Amino acid sequence: MWCLWSAKGGAGCSVVASASAVLASRRQPVLLVDLGGGDIPCVLGVESGAHGVADWLLASNPPVDALARIEVTVADHLDVLFWQGSGIALPSDGAGPSIEMSERYRILGRMLAADHRLVVVDLGDLGRIDDPLDRNSYSRRLVRDAARRSTLVSRLCYSAVSAAVSHPSPDDVVLVVEPGRSLRPVDVQSALGVSRVTTMRWDPSIARAADAGMLSSRLPRPLLRLPTDELTDQMVTVSPDTEVSR
Repeated sequence: MWCLWSAKGGAGCSVVASASAVLASRRQPVLLVDLGGGDIPCVLGVESGAHGVADWLLASNPPVDALARIEVTVADHLDVLFWQGSGIALPSDGAGPSIEMSERYRILGRMLAADHRLVVVDLGDLGRIDDPLDRNSYSRRLVRDAARRSTLVSRLCYSAVSAAVSHPSPDDVVLVVEPGRSLRPVDVQSALGVSRVTTMRWDPSIARAADAGMLSSRLPRPLLRLPTDELTDQMVTVSPDTEVSR
């Protein structure tokens, strides 16, 4: 299981997670899971099914095979668990979840980690880890804890990097590099204590593809550089002397 997350909204986590899943599905079966709030249907240009992960999380004693039954196939070797369905709730006795929500997320993490496919999870914005009122982000962090790989998606923004520092160090970072930023990739590498950084230059072709919902059918060339394999040679090591890593 590979979890992608950001520490501040607007970093492009859903786009990176969706594109990574599409790219990886060219080599192996992939399950893409939307826990980031529901942007993936728009990004991929597909309709969600009747139910979503939110239904499963809120249902009282859902069937054992409920998650498998609400997956939607969107391309060859690519299935998706959307956050929200089309509005039809899973059967429930009205009592709400049978266990505390954080424990339901913990179970979800274990189930996804045990899947035979590559599971790519969009966790979205996890905020600052020291915010005691953000219970939803805390629950989603439990899914990250079950992952084999944790990837931070961030812009070269001081507030975003500052929020990310409060989290456990990720395995690697995908940086969206915009013109005019004073921070450098090497600054992020030093602040977070990571050695593997993939930089993605801001490119209007990515925004156009995401806005048009075309990521499931045609990936813009810059997204082909995404690190979809833990051992990929596209993942670079940033040294202290590196100004910008590509």
